Amino acid sequence: MRVYLDDERDTPPGWERTYWPDQTIALLATGAVTELSLDHDLGDDARGTGYDVLLWIERAVAERGFVAPRLRVHSANPAARLRMRAAIEAIERLRGPAAAAPTRRTEPAASGREPRHGRVAVVACRRPRTRAPCRLAARRIDLSDHAPRRRAAG
Repeated sequence: MRVYLDDERDTPPGWERTYWPDQTIALLATGAVTELSLDHDLGDDARGTGYDVLLWIERAVAERGFVAPRLRVHSANPAARLRMRAAIEAIERLRGPAAAAPTRRTEPAASGREPRHGRVAVVACRRPRTRAPCRLAARRIDLSDHAPRRRAAG
């Protein structure tokens, strides 16, 4: 089953629609979900966000060995999207040996003007060498202020 968590957008063909995190978590708990696409802002933060679903998945993977479905983010909120991507990367690290790889990637700059090197780094912060779930944070580092490092000749 493919699940689409959103409060406003049209549901793509072939997807099951949910409006709230508790509905999505109930479907995840059945084990029938193969793919999950999440929005962050669902209209009422008191009822939860798409990020809350990712926190539930992270805890389930760490504590019970839950097999997470394929995860996507379709949120239009740029800060929340980065935070949710960081959570997905943390879940992927919990899954297996690929966890040893550092969580660092580059993406095109979101602003109208491109940085000199045309990219920013997104770094997910997480306590190293622990399997305990924690709240995640993501930060953007503009690489335009950093010239490429060159080795000194010698």
